[in-house]
Amino acid sequence: MNLFFELIQVSIGTLPKLSSAPSATQWNELYTIAKRQAIIGICFQGVQLLYKNNPIQVKYLPSKLKMQWLAVAANIQKHNEKLNLRAQEITRLFANGGFQSCVLKGQGVAILYNNIIKCESILNKGHMSLRQSGDIDLWVKGQRKAVIAFMRQMNWNVGVTVIHHTDAKIFDDVETEIHHYPSYTFSPFRWKKYKKWFNEQANIQFQNYDSSTQFYHPTTEFNLVYLLMHIYRHVFHEGIGLRQLMDYYMLLCTASADNNCSQLSNRVKSQIMETLKYLGLEQFAAAVMYVEQQVFGLKNEFLLCSPNKETGIFLLNEIMHAGNFGQFDQRTKRAHNGSDLRLFSYNTLRLYKMVRFNPSEVIWAPFWKIGHWFYRKIVWNHL
Repeated sequence: MNLFFELIQVSIGTLPKLSSAPSATQWNELYTIAKRQAIIGICFQGVQLLYKNNPIQVKYLPSKLKMQWLAVAANIQKHNEKLNLRAQEITRLFANGGFQSCVLKGQGVAILYNNIIKCESILNKGHMSLRQSGDIDLWVKGQRKAVIAFMRQMNWNVGVTVIHHTDAKIFDDVETEIHHYPSYTFSPFRWKKYKKWFNEQANIQFQNYDSSTQFYHPTTEFNLVYLLMHIYRHVFHEGIGLRQLMDYYMLLCTASADNNCSQLSNRVKSQIMETLKYLGLEQFAAAVMYVEQQVFGLKNEFLLCSPNKETGIFLLNEIMHAGNFGQFDQRTKRAHNGSDLRLFSYNTLRLYKMVRFNPSEVIWAPFWKIGHWFYRKIVWNHL
C-alpha cells in the first residue's frame, strides 16, 4: 500500500518520485486500487510526471495499461467539461425561476485541484481537472415544497425525496440531486445544530459567484466544515473512498493560499475547530488529519488539529476496504447475500465500531432510520 500512497503524493506534488520502480504486476495493482478509490485520473497525473521527470520508474508500465489509463483520464476531463456546462445551465434555470443556488462538492471542489496541481489537459485545452466527478449536487434556497413544485412545473422527472435532498432527472447525460440542506445527521439534537449552522451560512454561499465557472459554490471556510460533514456521513452510512479525502487535502492547501500564508492561520483553525466541536465533529477531524498526513503527505502547518493515530488507522483501514462510497466492500456484499438476520447483525456491528467517533450518532441511528421511513411517506404524500 505504501507504493500506492507514494504514487498519490507524486501526483499531487508532495513527493518527487517513487521509492522504487513498480513491476508490471504492481502497476496493474496500482491501477486497480486507484479505480476502487475513484482517483484514477489524478494518479494518471503522477504517471505523466514520472514519464517526464523519472522515466526509469515507469519502464515496466505495460503499454496496454498505459493506453487504457490515458483513455480513462481523457474521459474524466471530458466529463468534467460537460459537468461544468450543466452546472452553469442548472444555475440559470433555477435563477430564472427565482431561486438562488449553490453547487456543492463535485464541480465546486474540482476547481481547487487546478489551484494546487496543474493537470495538463489530454484534450489540448489548457489545464483541466482530472478529479473523478459524478453527479451535480445543487443546494437551492427556498422552501422544499416550493422548490419541488418548480421542478414539476419545469416537467422534470422528480424522484425520491429524503430529509436533505430530492432526486431529479433534469438532464439525460448528468445525474442531479437538489439539496434542501447540504447534509444531515442521525441525532435529532445535532440535526438541529446542523440546520442552524446551514441557515446562518446560507446567504454567503448563495452569493459566492465564480466567474471562471459561471456558477455559485461554497466558500473555503464553509467547505472546511461541510466536506468533513460529508465524509463523516458516508463513513457511517456506507463507506467512503480516498477521493473525498483528497478533496479535503486540496481544501486545506487552498485555505492557506486564501490567507496569503504558507500555513493555515491560527485564527482560521480556531474558528473551524470551534464550529466542528459545536457540531460534534472534533474527534472525527483528528482521525481525518491522520489520513491526510499518511496518504497525501500533508504538512504539519496545514493541519486543523493534532492527528489521532488510533482512530486515524481505523478510518484509513475502512477507506481502503470499502473503496468509493463502499462500492467495493466485500464485507457488505457478503452480508447482503445472506439472511436478513446476517445483514442486520453486520450493520449493527459496523455502527458499533463507529462509537469511537461519536457515541450518540450510533445510539440514534436505528431510531432515525425508522423515523425517516415514516417521514418520507408523510412528506412525499404532501408534496
